[in-house]
Amino acid sequence: MRRLKVTLGSLLLSAALIPSLAGAGCAVRGEARVRYYDSDHRDWHNWDEHEERQYRRYLNERHMEYRDFNQMDNQGKAQYWNWRHSQAGSGS
Repeated sequence: MRRLKVTLGSLLLSAALIPSLAGAGCAVRGEARVRYYDSDHRDWHNWDEHEERQYRRYLNERHMEYRDFNQMDNQGKAQYWNWRHSQAGSGS
């Protein structure tokens, strides 16, 4: 009976640690942890360092003051994704 408790305890501990280890793996590879759905174009966008640079470029071209993308209204986000899709063919 004691052996069964030890085995079950080990399995539960392992199961509890697996999600945290998987999350650490994503951080090490530098993968995006935030994704946005572009409903007009029906696709997903990873928000990473590259996307942040593109977003700052977009704001700069329009002489807009920086504000976090999350704080933009839906129309502003849609305008940004339209711009991003128009940039896709130009190597951006």
